[in-house]
Amino acid sequence: MRRKPGSGPVPPPRPARAPARRNAALAAAGLALALLIAWLARPHPAQKLDALAALSSHVMADSARAAVATHRWDRALEWNAALAAREPRNSSLILGLGAACNNLTWSENRIGRSETRTARDRIGLQMLAIALMDSAAALARDEGEWVRAREMKAEAYENVGFPLDALALYSDLLRRSPEFTPARTRATWVMNHLRTPAGMPASK
Repeated sequence: MRRKPGSGPVPPPRPARAPARRNAALAAAGLALALLIAWLARPHPAQKLDALAALSSHVMADSARAAVATHRWDRALEWNAALAAREPRNSSLILGLGAACNNLTWSENRIGRSETRTARDRIGLQMLAIALMDSAAALARDEGEWVRAREMKAEAYENVGFPLDALALYSDLLRRSPEFTPARTRATWVMNHLRTPAGMPASK
């Protein structure tokens, strides 16, 4: 709508409402889940998906915890993806799936090779992990879930070599939760690393 001349300054746009943000996060999480399920279902999609669908959520959760405890990140990814598909609005499950994606990209099998088949798989899973952490933060039901999701995303940025992005996330986290010591510790480490990168002598 056009404003009449002399009617005063144009008011700033209203911030997005929380439901809109949550809906966008839910859509992003749904897309990431669809991509993950397609990736996990190879090479026998029908059999694998049918087998998971027949299990109860309680059994899936127990299996996911066991896989995490034994660092079987491929299995943890499967169980967490199945759980999150059942409860796509559950921030904790979405974040657990993001963590499993992230851990799988850095894990190795018994002969020292990456668990992911190709570099393309590894990059794709890392991108999905970060997208899921974003969605988990937007879907968070309380401050604790939001803090965990933002911290995990910042750590993921550190791992892939984006220290400035990680520092921005830590700073944002500390503005909202200034007493969260782990974020302050990591932010200090990142700033020191940026001032004096590893392998370079400190300036006198």
